[in-house]
Amino acid sequence: VDVSQTVEVEPRGKEGELSFDQGSLQRYTLLCGQHIDGGLRDKPSKSRDFYHSCYSLSGLSISQHSSSKDGIPVVYGDARTNVIKPTHECFNIRVERVEEARKRFKDEVCKHEELVS
Repeated sequence: VDVSQTVEVEPRGKEGELSFDQGSLQRYTLLCGQHIDGGLRDKPSKSRDFYHSCYSLSGLSISQHSSSKDGIPVVYGDARTNVIKPTHECFNIRVERVEEARKRFKDEVCKHEELVS
């Protein structure tokens, strides 16, 4: 992500165009959700784990990229360190990986009988 093409935000009321405050979600995740030794957690009193790391990163990505104008992410704090790559909202993997899979399997024929046998 080209950090010169980002909008840095500070939480102050509802930030962004989604139904939640995008700046506050990023701030909480980055300041309270990170474990000192790496990984992300549900809340500061909890331990880190893969589940919360995965979904915290997904939430960061959606809050940065889903309502971006002209592909410019909305980033809390320093975009050089805080911006992450976009993830697909349904599949929860990076957008370019979804496109690679679609290209790879677009001509494959899948028969229902093969799936259920």
